[in-house]
Amino acid sequence: MTRKLIYIIGLVIALIIPQKVEGQYINRKGSSFINQDGIRLSDSELIGVFGSDIYLETIVGARKQYNIGRQCILAGSILSAVGIAGSIYESSIGFDTDFGLIMTYLLLYGGGAALDVGFPLYFIGKSRLVWAESYVNASDYSMVIGPTSNGIGLSIKF
Repeated sequence: MTRKLIYIIGLVIALIIPQKVEGQYINRKGSSFINQDGIRLSDSELIGVFGSDIYLETIVGARKQYNIGRQCILAGSILSAVGIAGSIYESSIGFDTDFGLIMTYLLLYGGGAALDVGFPLYFIGKSRLVWAESYVNASDYSMVIGPTSNGIGLSIKF
């Protein structure tokens, strides 16, 4: 009698408890996140997806790092290109004063410094955003309670 009662209780619990919770699937486009329909998620929607702790600790900082890194890489590339052009001009024609030569070296060093700062920021921010994307899109796991030959059984799937 008790076996049948345990079997029935296990069957009822297995039917009531959802076996798998479907999560949201998001993609990352730059420093923004988009849903399955291609619509950009707002900050309040991201807080709902990630939770306020992960959003404030990871997403906000990762976006800043990613965007500042991109801007530093762009600025460093432009400064370096102008510095290289000045260096080519100086080697072929020559500057009348030392001002042009000094500006060329300042542009080269400034561009190199901006690139030195930009690349680590960009790649660290990007890797944190990729982590956040994989955090949400991770394969779901489930815990199923159901009847077995010995009564109620618990199955965990990863």
